[in-house]
Amino acid sequence: MAFFVLLFKKVNFAPNLLKHSIYLMKHTTTETIHQKHSIQDWIAVLSCLMMIAGMLHARALVSIGAIALFLNACMPGTIKEHWTTIRKSRLALWSSLFFASYLLSGLWSSNTAEWASRIVIKLPFLLLPFGFLSVPVQKLNMLRILIYGISGLLLINIGQSMYTFLQNPGYYIESYGSSKLIPTSIYNDYIRFSLALVLTTLLNVYLVLEHWTRLTKWDKFLAFFFILVLTGFNHLLATKTGLLGFYIMIAILGFGKIYTRNKLVAVLFLLSLPILGFLAYLKVPTIHAKIDYVQKEIEQANDPNAALDYNYSDQGRIISYQLALNIIKEHPVLGVGAGDLKKAMADQYAVHYPLIPEENRLIPHNQLLFVMVALGSVLSLIFILMIVQPIFSKGPGAVYAIATSAVLIFAMMAESMLEVQFGVLVYLFFVLFVWRLRAINPPAATAAAL
Repeated sequence: MAFFVLLFKKVNFAPNLLKHSIYLMKHTTTETIHQKHSIQDWIAVLSCLMMIAGMLHARALVSIGAIALFLNACMPGTIKEHWTTIRKSRLALWSSLFFASYLLSGLWSSNTAEWASRIVIKLPFLLLPFGFLSVPVQKLNMLRILIYGISGLLLINIGQSMYTFLQNPGYYIESYGSSKLIPTSIYNDYIRFSLALVLTTLLNVYLVLEHWTRLTKWDKFLAFFFILVLTGFNHLLATKTGLLGFYIMIAILGFGKIYTRNKLVAVLFLLSLPILGFLAYLKVPTIHAKIDYVQKEIEQANDPNAALDYNYSDQGRIISYQLALNIIKEHPVLGVGAGDLKKAMADQYAVHYPLIPEENRLIPHNQLLFVMVALGSVLSLIFILMIVQPIFSKGPGAVYAIATSAVLIFAMMAESMLEVQFGVLVYLFFVLFVWRLRAINPPAATAAAL
């Protein structure tokens, strides 16, 4: 891969005995601190892996891991430092305000039980930014363990999915024509799973690009192996969110890394991506079947004589958008409240689409529309600023923050992913992971923007 070129930072030792002694004292102090905090480092890594494992195998592990990570950041030896850091973070500020906006909507929500459930789902926006300060991304050994651990957990599920697929490949390829995908986990949340594939691929790419000279041959082999396997299965799984998210990520990352070195090559790289996508369409049968299904949806939607059919996934989304816009027109300033959104949507279905069964009635399948229905246009500005803030990142490592946020913003335009536990997990986990990576020895100007 042409853009896997790195800079090597040399260490200059002190030229005289006094300076050398000072260096040794600092070096020894640093190592002592690392030893003192080694248990805390392991707790942070295990808590992160627990959250990812929870998404795949046992939902309770997500909450246990998040709480453990937060408490880990509250340890007496580091809490003061973490509090000083979090107070300066714009990302943490907007995350807290987003949680507060849902909390505030309880004042005009009549269904307090539903409102309370929304608050519980949003609680990680208050806790995880602080918790992630304890994740030892500045220590390459811990960073490797964490990225390889996440990749390994996904690999286990990929193996299970491949075994299921190979039992009857013809059946599963044909089922893509009716939008039924290969099983991915016990919860079969294939959208969040595909996003995890894309963003874990990005973390492995980060490891290769930014730490090439510090990695062993085995590390390089392992990172490339994970990149190839995660990318390959993402194409076989062929979710629209996963595939388009992958090419968005590659386009931003590739262009950002190549452009500063060779502008022409960067442009040619971007132009090559549609060709790669077309080759994937020709060679991967699940992608071919998925695109054929999407074409049927487009034809159905463009037929002026055909009514919207909720049996098609995209048309079900369109119906939810129409009904959400109706509610926004009626409650433009404060919305209906997070607790009353479901009732407001049910009323709209009863009036405009009474024949759609309750089990097929969707909440707004767009996070921005969901927030505007629940909170109104005023508080929605907090959500918008929160998700776009990383897009304007500058300085070292900014391209990773931009790529991560672009993928997740795209996903939120087709799903209200922050209204479900796994969606909140995927969003916060990867945004905060990249946020912490950028905090490794940043210049002063960059640190102020974090």
